[in-house]
Amino acid sequence: MAVPKLQEAAAHHGVESARLRESYGVYINYVRPVDWRGGKVWAIGSRVYPGRPPNETFHEFLLHVLRGTLGEDWRAAQAELPDQEQHFVMKCFDEYAKWTRASRRPDNQQSDGKWAASPNGWVQYLLSLAWDVASLVHASNLPDHLVDRLRDPIAYQGAGTRLQSRPCSHGSTARSDSSMRMSNYAA
Repeated sequence: MAVPKLQEAAAHHGVESARLRESYGVYINYVRPVDWRGGKVWAIGSRVYPGRPPNETFHEFLLHVLRGTLGEDWRAAQAELPDQEQHFVMKCFDEYAKWTRASRRPDNQQSDGKWAASPNGWVQYLLSLAWDVASLVHASNLPDHLVDRLRDPIAYQGAGTRLQSRPCSHGSTARSDSSMRMSNYAA
């Protein structure tokens, strides 16, 4: 009984992977979240993220990983600073929140209750950084000294370059298409 179910799941995964690659130009070889106790459980690398919102998108999860990597203490310290003194990444999170609110228009609502909108530069940068961090977490290849550099308002740009150049084994392929719309958030 279990073998046919596994075969069916594998076939569905193959079809879904092809659909994502064809529709969005990207295939990401991450473990899919599991629905559990009214929420989602995500896993990347050796880390497990239980109790996530049931409608959370992959993009939202990536941002959660980035927030967690930077830490609550870092975020709280940044929130205490005047806007002009805040870290660029903190400003990106603020701009993401503004973009999310502004994008909640009827023309951006999807049939599954999620929203899709073209990201602005702030959101693109933040998602790119979140992707890099999550990819290295997935490959168990994110050293503490690199996280420390990310938190530093002066050294973070060099850390971003280091993040992009580190090898990882997440098995993704992507195409560059500036007209793509992304489902970045849930209602």
